Amino acid sequence: TNLILVGDHKQLPPSTFVPPYELHGTGHARSLLERCALVSGINHLLREQYRMHSAICAVVGTRFYQGKLQTPTDVARQR
Repeated sequence: TNLILVGDHKQLPPSTFVPPYELHGTGHARSLLERCALVSGINHLLREQYRMHSAICAVVGTRFYQGKLQTPTDVARQR
């Protein structure tokens, strides 16, 4: 049996109705996706993005993805 989770654990924090300060130390300050990614060690990074301006992508790609996130040339020209 396999479980496939799709998303980016580096982008959004977990959503909860409990105030964040109450979650501190409970192990629930991380999303299920982030916990699974950390425990399994198996992650697949999509290296091309199509939504951000290439200058913004350069900052995000460097900060969170070790420079591996890129904007395709044809998309960059359109922005």
